[in-house]
Amino acid sequence: PNRNRAAGYAKGDFVMYVDSDDVLFDYTIEKYVSYLDDFPSLNFIIYCDAKELGEIPKMMESGEIILSHFFKKSYLQSGPGGMFIRKDFFDSIGRIPEKYGPANDTYFNIKAASKSNVLINPMVPLYYRIHDNQESNNHFSYIYNNYRFNRDVISDLILPLTPGQKKIILKK
Repeated sequence: PNRNRAAGYAKGDFVMYVDSDDVLFDYTIEKYVSYLDDFPSLNFIIYCDAKELGEIPKMMESGEIILSHFFKKSYLQSGPGGMFIRKDFFDSIGRIPEKYGPANDTYFNIKAASKSNVLINPMVPLYYRIHDNQESNNHFSYIYNNYRFNRDVISDLILPLTPGQKKIILKK
């Protein structure tokens, strides 16, 4: 809820989250804005540790990234600090859900990718502090909520998946 509230206060053209214990690199915002300037129809950039890309971002069409995410590499499994999105697009797709605990981010990323091409950015956007009390250490919550959000992704979103692929996703 706090992420959505903060986005509601934003007056600029873009949304990116930097949590209080993280540090944004000097180059991040400038790079991301330049990518969006280079691709005016692009709405969404996501960080992914994609060594196969080297240092070059890769544009992926909506259907391509959805299939790749579920069956090759989890490109869309990034926290809010790895996302840079046009604010009007963020608002138009309903913002971040609030019912999947630590899996809210990935559900949102899949939803955004289902409605837009995505630029995969291999450049680390911020220093992400790792500590014992962070939500990502709640493994039970991830297992429980990942099943719930995958079930809802399959039933609620229009995705380029066959019935067989949907069954595979639910069994993961």
